[in-house]
Amino acid sequence: MPDLKVIQPKVVPICCHLRSKGMYVNGTPDEVEGGIPGTGDGYFWCLKTMHLFGPDNDTVNRDTCKPGRDCYQTV
Repeated sequence: MPDLKVIQPKVVPICCHLRSKGMYVNGTPDEVEGGIPGTGDGYFWCLKTMHLFGPDNDTVNRDTCKPGRDCYQTV
C-alpha cells in the first residue's frame, strides 16, 4: 500500500486591519481562522476606515482582506 500524504489547507493571512465583534467577546472562541478568533455576528470592519468598506471602497471580510488587495497589510 502506498504512503498517503495528508495535505493541509493553506491558511491565507488576513489583513491586520480587519476586525470583527468576535474578537472583543470574552470566552472561548468557536473557531480560529487566519488569526481572527470567533466569528461574532459575522460583521467585519476595517480599522483604517472604521467602516464595512476598506480604503479601496471594496467590502471587508475574511475572504477579501488578503494579500493582493491594494490596502492589505500583514501583521
